[in-house]
Amino acid sequence: MRKSKIPSPQGGQKNKARVGNIIIACVVCVFAVGLLGFSYILWTVGKVNYNPITQNPSDVGANVAISDNNITNIALFGVDSRNGEAARSDAIMILSVDNRHKKIKLASILRDSYVEVPGNGMTKINHAYAYGGPELAIRTINENFGLDIMDYVTVNFDQLAEVIDAIGGIDIELSEAERENANKNISSYAAEAAQNGKEIPLDYIDGSGLQHLSGVQAVAYARIRYVGNGDYERTDRQRRVLEQMFNKVMEMNVVSYPGLVNKLLPLVETSLDSGEIISLGLKALANGKPVFEQTRFPLNEDFGNGGAGTMINGTWYMIFDIEATAEKIQAFIYDDVHPNDGTAAAETSSNSGNGDIEDTGE
Repeated sequence: MRKSKIPSPQGGQKNKARVGNIIIACVVCVFAVGLLGFSYILWTVGKVNYNPITQNPSDVGANVAISDNNITNIALFGVDSRNGEAARSDAIMILSVDNRHKKIKLASILRDSYVEVPGNGMTKINHAYAYGGPELAIRTINENFGLDIMDYVTVNFDQLAEVIDAIGGIDIELSEAERENANKNISSYAAEAAQNGKEIPLDYIDGSGLQHLSGVQAVAYARIRYVGNGDYERTDRQRRVLEQMFNKVMEMNVVSYPGLVNKLLPLVETSLDSGEIISLGLKALANGKPVFEQTRFPLNEDFGNGGAGTMINGTWYMIFDIEATAEKIQAFIYDDVHPNDGTAAAETSSNSGNGDIEDTGE
C-alpha cells in the first residue's frame, strides 16, 4: 500500500448546511452523459461554468509523489449558497477515474470530520469551502489525506429535483421511518420553495419498501437526518441515490441526452475545461462500461469516542484517526484495496455506523 507523509491537524466553528451528497449525482450524470454522447457533448459542454484554478500542485497541497497517470482524482462539492450566505460544502466526495483497475470510484468524506483547514486551525472539513472556496477545500483534502487532487466540480442544489425527474426518477428501498421523515422533508421543501416564489407539489411517498421516487421525493429522502445513525446513514442514502442516478443515465437512450444535458450543465461549476471533460469520458469508457464503486470515510473503526462525536466549545465534531484514514483512502483510490468495516465499495446495506450521533446540520 502506498503511504505518504500526512500533516497533523489543529482549530473550530459552525453553520447550518442542508442538502446532501445527492446533488453530487448531477456531476456523475454529467460525466456519464459525456461518456456516451461525445458528438453532442462536444458543443454543449461549453455551457458548464468554467472556473480555472491554480495548476501549481504546491498551491493546493497536492502530494505529487503518490500520483499515478492512470488515475485521475477530482474533488466534488455539493453546496447550498442561498440567501447570499457563504457556502459550506454540505457534500464532499472524491471521484476517481481509475483506468488502471477499469473502475470509477467515489469516496465520500463525512462533513463533520475534524481536520486542520490551512490558515484556520482545526474545524469541520466542510467549512473549508466557505473560508477559501474550492482551492482551499482541495488543499484541505490533499494535506489531511495525502492526495493529489488538482481539479474540482461544484453543484448547487437548485433544480436538483428537476434533474432527477429528467432521468425518469429512481427506484429506492426505504423503511417506514425513512418514508415518514422524507414526507416531512417534502413539506419543508415545499414551504421553502413557496418563500422563494416557487411552487413545489406535495408529492408524498405512499409506502415503504421498494418505491419509484420522483425528484422531489428523492431529494427529501437524501435530506433525512434523524433516522438511524445520523450522518453515517445519511451519507449511505445519498450514495445509494447517486448510484441509482448513475446507472439510470448509463442505460438511457441517446435521444434523451439533449434535454438531460441542457438541465445538468448549467448547474455545474468546474475547473475542468471542455476538452478535459471529454478526455475523462473517453478514458473511463476505453474498456466498456466501467465498474462503479463507492465507500465512505472515515471508517467506523477509526472514529474516536465510540463514534459518538465530541462537543468542543459548544460545537459538535467527528473526531477520528486522521493518519489511519489517510492510509485507507490512499489504498482505496490507488491500490484498489476496499474498506472492510461495513462501508465497503460493493455494500448495499443502509446500516453503517456505531451508535447514534447528533447531526447538527452545520
